[in-house]
Amino acid sequence: GARSAGVLGVITSRRQLPDWKTWKHLKAQRMANDRTDLVICNSKAVQEYCCKQEDLGIGKTEVIPNGFPEHNIPSGPMLQEPPVERELLRSRMIEPKEKVLACVANFSAVKNHFKMIDALRNILLDGELVRLILIGDGPMREEVQSYVESKSMREAVIFLGSRLDRLKILPECQALILPSKHEGFPNAVLEAMALGIPVIASNTGGIPELIDHGETGWLFPPDDELDMAATMRKVLFDHDAALQCAKKAQDKVRKYFTDRILIENHLKVYRDLMKRKVQK
Repeated sequence: GARSAGVLGVITSRRQLPDWKTWKHLKAQRMANDRTDLVICNSKAVQEYCCKQEDLGIGKTEVIPNGFPEHNIPSGPMLQEPPVERELLRSRMIEPKEKVLACVANFSAVKNHFKMIDALRNILLDGELVRLILIGDGPMREEVQSYVESKSMREAVIFLGSRLDRLKILPECQALILPSKHEGFPNAVLEAMALGIPVIASNTGGIPELIDHGETGWLFPPDDELDMAATMRKVLFDHDAALQCAKKAQDKVRKYFTDRILIENHLKVYRDLMKRKVQK
């Protein structure tokens, strides 16, 4: 291992809130932690999880959030008020006047697609023209598609699959939604905030570390479809409020969540650890 090779310091990282780890996984993790100098977590929520589940002392952890490439942050929000010119979504027969909500998430139970679809149905029953774009893939995709069919929502919900050009698709949408039951520090939210696309998301895990409710986005309980639907309405039909949140979200990314800040924070951690090791 690293120790026998004479490595001065060993650093590992945690970047999610796993719901699949058994006691065997956690036991192995604790054994590995005994041979580790520091664990870098990408959110306070992940840090708290590690300290509780892996019996890590908080002094053996450091929080360094993910970063978005600073040079890719536009000067102002990319949010457009309909009618919107949609080059990438034109083939999906989406009218310029329609409101479009995007969700970037793999199809797994934790991403909470069914509750999101139920919330959207509440809006459609009011006669609103709204489309939901689902970007991602995963083991539950067919199950989610069947659920959409069962609710007679095939025209409203569009499955795009995994897309490398998602950052080009988001500006053709009015908002991003992430309804997950738990998240560590979701890059999908960070990316939308950086582009100036309003975000609504569940108030769980590391998401509230990104989103200040009513300031840089809106939060809702992941198990409350009516609250989720009300939040959808807010971001889709109050353009001025959405635009203000988008501007503040961009400012927050520039201040706390760029790749430059991420690199600087990592370098500081490495230097501090090496300094302590050499002094010993």
